[in-house]
Amino acid sequence: MCDIELQTNTKNASVLSCYVILLAENDGWKCGSSSWFLFFAFVNLCHIHSISMVDVKQSPADLLKQEEETQFTSFSADDALSLGLALIEAAKPYKKPVVVDIALAGHQLFHYAMQGTGPDNNDWVRRKNNTVMRFRHSSYYVGRYCASQGKTIEQKYFVSEKEYAGHGGAFPLIIRGTGVVGTITVSGLAQEDDHNVVVQTIEKYIKQCQK
Repeated sequence: MCDIELQTNTKNASVLSCYVILLAENDGWKCGSSSWFLFFAFVNLCHIHSISMVDVKQSPADLLKQEEETQFTSFSADDALSLGLALIEAAKPYKKPVVVDIALAGHQLFHYAMQGTGPDNNDWVRRKNNTVMRFRHSSYYVGRYCASQGKTIEQKYFVSEKEYAGHGGAFPLIIRGTGVVGTITVSGLAQEDDHNVVVQTIEKYIKQCQK
């Protein structure tokens, strides 16, 4: 079992809005101008609806690259325990209840539901995992790819949204040289945060525990 140190970088639109406002004022926007107020309203609307400003940069191609860079050399039940505990710690700074789930070849190796979660969170996990195992990519990639085509997952692939979710949070458990063998999932945050918590924690785990 490997214990890893985590330094979670939680980003939110409120902090970003303050930073952008300072830049805007230094660039000539004056307090009280219509441009200033419109932009401030937009940023805070993003915050209210849990839209990540930084997430705009994550194209489907970027998400595929993440999958190439986060592959394990092996994966055991001990890895699932260590990684699962690390995911719990990585999610705590967001101050929202989440479910963490890790499955290998259809066998659930780790599952934890924080206080405040419910059956709906588990159903999101199920649907996201179904998406990964069917399409062999992260649920976030599938959703972003469909969005780039102007379609929902149901419209694009003729699958039921009751069974599949094109929302971030489920990531393929990939063994290098073998392929997708399972899922690593967080559900309960904004979808980009679910996804980023998983990816960043996997990256740290591989770097520190599978050198």
